[in-house]
Amino acid sequence: MTFSRLIWDKRIEQYKAAKQIHKPKNNVIFYDRGLADVTAYLKHEGSPERQLEKKLISYPYELVFLLKPLEKFYVQDSDRMESFEEAISLHHEIESAYKAYSNCINVPFDTPEKRIEFILNQCDVSIK
Repeated sequence: MTFSRLIWDKRIEQYKAAKQIHKPKNNVIFYDRGLADVTAYLKHEGSPERQLEKKLISYPYELVFLLKPLEKFYVQDSDRMESFEEAISLHHEIESAYKAYSNCINVPFDTPEKRIEFILNQCDVSIK
């Protein structure tokens, strides 16, 4: 729980900093992970933290892009400790957590370039 709270606090710092400091082109900010990842992980581990879940509404994300784990490319290692089955289960928790507060879009499997193009098109952003 201590580690999750630390991650939560760091994600709030990132969220606020991006909103206050950065003046992004086209007003688009991308985060690799967000606050709902923390609550979803805790719920997945059987330790839901209702106080944090209630706070999610204060940190909205307009769009959330979800990339489902693919068994073909999944590798369990020291950074990814979950089995593929656990990763899928966690993915569903993450999806549920974000859907409660955000518009979620599943990114289709394709080349990295096509995925980037898909995401930018959804954001109505040009990379030129």
